[in-house]
Amino acid sequence: MGGFVTQGRPPRYLYFDAKDMTNVNRSNINFKPYTLRDTAAASVVSTTRVNIKTYNYDTAGGATPRKVRVRVWGHTDASGTTAYFILVIDGADVASTSTSSTSSILVIDYVADISPGPHTIAIDGYNSHSGIRTYVDSVTIIDSFTVTSTTPTSLGSFSFNPADEYILKCFGDFKFEVGNRLKVGIYKKITSNATVTINNTNYTLASGDDEDEYRLGLFLTFPLSTTSFTASASVGADGDILWILGIFVQVTLRGNQSDKYNINLHLIVLINERGLFSFSIKYKSITKENVRALACTVTRNGVFAEYFSSTGADVLAYSPVFSNAEQKALLVDRGEDHTSQSVILYLHLAVVS
Repeated sequence: MGGFVTQGRPPRYLYFDAKDMTNVNRSNINFKPYTLRDTAAASVVSTTRVNIKTYNYDTAGGATPRKVRVRVWGHTDASGTTAYFILVIDGADVASTSTSSTSSILVIDYVADISPGPHTIAIDGYNSHSGIRTYVDSVTIIDSFTVTSTTPTSLGSFSFNPADEYILKCFGDFKFEVGNRLKVGIYKKITSNATVTINNTNYTLASGDDEDEYRLGLFLTFPLSTTSFTASASVGADGDILWILGIFVQVTLRGNQSDKYNINLHLIVLINERGLFSFSIKYKSITKENVRALACTVTRNGVFAEYFSSTGADVLAYSPVFSNAEQKALLVDRGEDHTSQSVILYLHLAVVS
């Protein structure tokens, strides 16, 4: 039988296990978003109109008001020729354009009101010259509840019991804090700063026209005792749009611990037990970016990483065995409270001496 061998002193341990709620909208408003990022190029060789791409989706039951935004990138395959593109929504032509560019450019950017329900979005095309390809290089679609008012629009409210969503067992000298990490998923097309209000505190969203909804929005961390949330949002100028994808809260280990020298103030777990230790950890990026878990030695000159896990957006990692003479620290990229873009869902750490 493998494992650590102890002589009298029982192992010290920290065990944390949280239910993954990162993709569960907590709001009492059913935003029911549809998002698509299709980067698989498609082409046709035709001088008459033919279909190049088609998408079907259903937002039945989703909240209103809502808008759809479709962006299409394309090009023609030869200089001196013209590629034509037509956007079709539910059988109706809603936008058309052409380009003579031989490299990918944005050819359609269409925004309009839309009702909840089943929808079909198609991109048709053709070319001015026979034997020449017309390319649709990529397509993005967002269809969701929208905020367009300069006065606050409710994003709903909710309460939950964190005790139903995690298990914590700890024996030993470990420093950490369990908290609630919140994300308001937002896709924005705004010329002026917008405001999101959570529990009567205002947060600013910088102006921008952003296509990657996963990295957008508001990311915050609250104490575990904050179990009720009320949210609203407003834009800063007429014509600006916020697409709301949901309000998500995940119980996790906070990134707010200071090392013994007060150099690094955003660590997740401090290990003050001396001896041999190892851990297994499951962590996840709520922005779908690649992140790592790190085990670090705390020194008077800062923290130095002794172990990097594999990188990924959703990773389960197992560390080697380390020795600890003074203080070790665990952290995950973007897991600091001031960033709040990754979460630990599981951690099992054991120390023997």
